[in-house]
Amino acid sequence: MRDVDPIEHLPALTETRILLQFARSDFFIAAMTGLELRKAAGESTVLRTYDGEHDMAMDEVREDRLHFLEDALGYGGASTATASAR
Repeated sequence: MRDVDPIEHLPALTETRILLQFARSDFFIAAMTGLELRKAAGESTVLRTYDGEHDMAMDEVREDRLHFLEDALGYGGASTATASAR
């Protein structure tokens, strides 16, 4: 399974901006796993957690993702610093 383990492969993406989004009540992904992924991904990674379950079907989740993508792609003037501070 190491071939598909994101914790093993995320360090190779140190030059890439990454947004990790996790639900606090996620049945499939433990909170500690989210923290390990964040650690493996490096300093440029934004970690956002939300009240909810695995589907994260909430407006806040979509808005944070949109702001991150706008900033990463250079559209709309959004800032990940603003999104991660919420």
